[in-house]
Parts: sequence; structure tokens; C-alpha cells
Amino acid sequence: MRLLIFISLCYLLSCVKKPIEEGPGTVKWMVPTDRIGWCSPAIGPDGAVYIGDNEGILYALWDHDSTWSYKWEPRKIDEDLGETCPTITGNGKRLYIGSNTRPASMYCINTEDGAILWKYTLTENKTLYGGGLISSPALSHDEKTIYFGSGPWDSDLEVGPTSWLDDRFFALEDRGDSCRVKWIFKPEDPTDAVRFSFFGNPAVDKDGSIYIGTFGGYLYKLRDAGDHCEVLWKYAFRRRVATSSTEYQEVWGSPTLGPDGTVYITTNDWRLHAFTSNGKKKWHFETGGETWTTPVIANNGLLIFGSEDGHVYGIRDEGNSATEVWRYPEKSSETWWGTAAVAEDGTVVFGSEATKSSETGIYYAIDENDGSFKWKTPSLGMEARTHPAIGDNGTIYVSGGEGKNFFAIQGTAPLADSFWPKMQNNNKNSGKN
Repeated sequence: MRLLIFISLCYLLSCVKKPIEEGPGTVKWMVPTDRIGWCSPAIGPDGAVYIGDNEGILYALWDHDSTWSYKWEPRKIDEDLGETCPTITGNGKRLYIGSNTRPASMYCINTEDGAILWKYTLTENKTLYGGGLISSPALSHDEKTIYFGSGPWDSDLEVGPTSWLDDRFFALEDRGDSCRVKWIFKPEDPTDAVRFSFFGNPAVDKDGSIYIGTFGGYLYKLRDAGDHCEVLWKYAFRRRVATSSTEYQEVWGSPTLGPDGTVYITTNDWRLHAFTSNGKKKWHFETGGETWTTPVIANNGLLIFGSEDGHVYGIRDEGNSATEVWRYPEKSSETWWGTAAVAEDGTVVFGSEATKSSETGIYYAIDENDGSFKWKTPSLGMEARTHPAIGDNGTIYVSGGEGKNFFAIQGTAPLADSFWPKMQNNNKNSGKN
């Protein structure tokens, strides 16, 4: 009899549903997508989340906490939308996204139904090496002009004459159902780099000036003069180790603007650089490896960025120098860290690519004050270094990188209200302060 009771109890216990795992770092839901590059999803004022993938499909998603639905059915826009961040206007009605195709195109999308309002193709000249779009669009303060650069990743470079290269910076005026090219900036400065290539995203300051870095090793400050642009100043970065000829440093990251007008940018010379708005070099902070991530500004004012030396750094701008406050982890790891996003409660979230271990495609969370570990996600894919977006409910939106798919991660707080808490400053990816 006791044996029968015991067996019955075991059966009943086996029928009890195990509680769903919850808590920060757990996956709330996943949407099947193709590969998504190192770009940040955009979140509209209505809470809809937008992202493009390498199959050229644009997604608009509603987050229902434990599940999701489409705002409208996924739209096949082009052949590759997975490298540029979508950018949304302040009223949430228009979205801009570029294709990494040859030739490349910039699209304006109606966020209500996903319809294409207009399309601008960079060039129809098939003999010109078209320069795909990896640089994401930024908006002017009146949101009538969008700024973006062309030029692909160096590994995409095809053999051919230098005249094939298409490294240009564009200003397009949005006219509602069409656009107009205001001006095109083509760098002509001396460089020993293979190409100039606008790989990073522009940043627009409160006075309307535009900052952008190039593979050619320059940081430019431009002024939109209506029918042309003016170069207000430029700075040429030099490689860390000189060779028989002068070499210019590649700039992969995007500029970050501080509340006092300071411009921060990383380069492959292992450094984070700080400039005044007048182009004077304030200081540089040196790491133990190449730096390509975009620094973000935490609630406490610290600058946070990752390096290929296996560390994420929290540093303080002291005016004429920089002070390291913490580094994560304390011992160097075999991991390349992605650009971070900072939440209102001081949680710093960033993705990883491990170079020699299985600990790759994981998103980590640390504390902005001391760099202490908080939590991490399971592995979501290879090169899962999407620049995170953090919604008003604290949900963190990222991709699985080479592993494909788009994820909603349980977070703890909304995006921080600091001066530049994520890539392109805010969840609309406007790239302006």
C-alpha cells in the first residue's frame, strides 16, 4: 500500500510544470532572422522595435513581454540591410536604413505600414566599385537632412583601379515623397590606407556640426552649408608603430559627444582620444590592444569602451588627462567586447566575441561604478556584438550575429538618461545630441 502511495506521489510530482526561468539575462523571446551585423535596433515612440537583416528584410516588432508579434509583415526591401542601424524621426513616422549592396541605396520607410516612401541609389555606374553602406544615418536637428557615409569593410575590397573606390559622405534632404542631394563630401587628403571608407556613424552636435571618422585615418568636423559642406577641422591619426613610410590609422568606431562639447573616438592605435570642439587634442588613454568600439557615457559620467586586449574600461575625463576607474575583467580575457549600452540603474550591457574559447556570443552586464559582474546571457551566436537597445520596460534587444536570430533579453531598467548612453545616443538612433 505504501509503495502504491509512493508511486502515486511520484507521478503527481512529475506532472507539476517546472517554473519558467526568469530574471536578468534570460531570453524573453526570439525572432528568426538572417545574420545581423554590428548595428543597433531602433525603438519608436510607440514601443515598436525595428531591425534589418542580411537578406534585406526589415522587421517591425511588438514586444508583449513573454512573446512578440509583427507590427506589419516583414518587408523585403533590398539584398542586405543587416549592416546599418535603422534611424527613426522624433515623431516615429519615418525610418531611414541603408543597404550594403553594390550599388548601395538609402531608403525612407513609412513606419505605419513598412511602405517605401523614397529610395536613393548612390550610383548607377556599374564600373564604379559601389561602396556599400555600413555607416548608419544621423539626423540634422530639424530632421530634414540625413547624413551617412559609404565604403565597405576592407575585406570586401575587390581588385581594381583606385578610381573604382566609392568613399563618400552624403547629405540628403528629405522632401516627403522624394529626396534631394544637398552635397557630397569626398576626402582628398593624403593617406597610405587602402581607402578612406566611412565605416563608423556620424554624430551631430547641438550647433549642427557633424563629426565623422574614416578608414583613411582622419577625424573630420564638417559644417552643413546648404549646397555644400565646409571642413571646419580635421585630425590625422598616425599608426602606433611607424614603418618605412608614414601610415595613417584606421578609424572604425563612431564619435561620441560629451556634455561640454568634447569629442571622443577610438582608433586602432590602442587608444581612446579626446578633442575639444575646436579640434585641440585634450588627451588619449592607452589600452593594451586595438580599440574600435564606440565609447558611451554612464550615469556617473564615466566613459565606457572595450578593447581587443580583453578588457572593458571605465575611465574619467579629468580635463587634460584621463583616469582609469576600473576595468572588466581584472585579468585580461581572450575576448573582444562590443559597444555597450547603459541602463538607468547603472547596468552596463555589451556583447562578446571570444577568440579562443566557447564563451562567445554572450551579452554581459556589469556595474558602472566599479565594473563588477552582474549577470550574463547564454550564448546567442557567433560575433554577437550588436550594440544593444534598451526599451522603456528594461528589455534589451540584441542579435545573435553570425548565429542569426533577434532576441529580447530580460533587463532591469530603461536606457539611461546620461548624455550619450548608447551607440547613436538614443533608441531612435538619431546620432544627435
